[in-house]
Amino acid sequence: MNEAYNWACEIVKKLKNEGYQAYFVGGCVRDMVMNRIPGDYDVATNASIDDIKRFFPKNVEVGVSFGVILVVNRGEKCQVSTFRSTSGNAEDDAHLRDFTINGLFYDPQENKVFDWVGGKKDIEAGIIRAINSPRDRFSEDYLRMIRAVRIASALGFRIEEKTFAAIKQMARMILNCSNERIRDELIKIFSGNPLDGFNLLLESGLIYHVIPELNLIQETDSDKISRIKIMLANICPPDYIIGLAALLSETGDYTYRENINVFVPDSIEVEYFLKKYKFSNYESKTIKNILINHLKFIHAQKMSSGIIKKLMQSESFYRELEFHRLRLIVFGKNLDTYCYLKDMRGSLSDNDIHPKPLLNGNDLIGMGFYPGKIFSKILRELELKQLEGELETKKDALVWIKSEFKK
Repeated sequence: MNEAYNWACEIVKKLKNEGYQAYFVGGCVRDMVMNRIPGDYDVATNASIDDIKRFFPKNVEVGVSFGVILVVNRGEKCQVSTFRSTSGNAEDDAHLRDFTINGLFYDPQENKVFDWVGGKKDIEAGIIRAINSPRDRFSEDYLRMIRAVRIASALGFRIEEKTFAAIKQMARMILNCSNERIRDELIKIFSGNPLDGFNLLLESGLIYHVIPELNLIQETDSDKISRIKIMLANICPPDYIIGLAALLSETGDYTYRENINVFVPDSIEVEYFLKKYKFSNYESKTIKNILINHLKFIHAQKMSSGIIKKLMQSESFYRELEFHRLRLIVFGKNLDTYCYLKDMRGSLSDNDIHPKPLLNGNDLIGMGFYPGKIFSKILRELELKQLEGELETKKDALVWIKSEFKK
């Protein structure tokens, strides 16, 4: 077993030695039953938060008000939570968890799984079933509705009929969850099995509350939904940033951008989504680059090598290229431009694309130029000439500048 498992075992041992109940719970037990290696381990106990903090001084308070704390050791983190039941009994706690397959408890010292909610049976049947009343479970935390979709799509399970009916009826309540929590679930869905996840989001109605623009295009242009599905089916490997770009590429109208000579998705819709769900600056920048830059690739075979190398300087180039492939597939076009760019990138070194500049601003000042717009113009054109292979040395650059620009 790995270090995370060993640390979780130490936590259980310590708590039990102190006279408390302690078990592995949730997804890690489900994964163990399915012979999958858990990504992390969670422990549940009838010890109080104060006692947990006293036993494990190295901790991070991530949800103390909800009875949750991260216990840290040598870089390993384990989420420890107090039982949700007032009785302080593990069986009662199991009945307050979200889904039967997550309601399993495991004692690593006895090497025994405790199943008080029928989780094993549902794992064997491939079913996501809310424990007891679906409406009660979802009312306790509406995020569980989108979590059901995420788990079902990741495991290839189906959502049990009554559970799914409750999600459909309560879908609008997802808006009571914080945007950050919804964002995190979307990231997980589109990092796993994006097409199945998207289909379940559509069928449940959840997606229309998360991204209202999709409701409008479903009513006015169902082809856009079909195009999203085709893209999600062909992303290889799954990438949530590309998956979200696929969603956003069809949520608004396209407008013509003169400075880059292409039509781009409505930036207002894209910006609103990215800000609403508080994506990081990197994620936002990358998604916007994908939506804009991939459109330029259609003209690649007519571009000079320098211009193409300039496009390849984008840190998200490979994602932009993959998205270009998806759009070609969507519209039934051949993959010539994709293959051309992929082959060209494979033939180039990083130094070919990011060569050391022949000159810098100090060199221009030494030639008598004053800082200003002329600086950026000269350096921009100089870089392109260098990428084209027309200028190879500092001497070449100096001669070219003297012939092309006046002081």
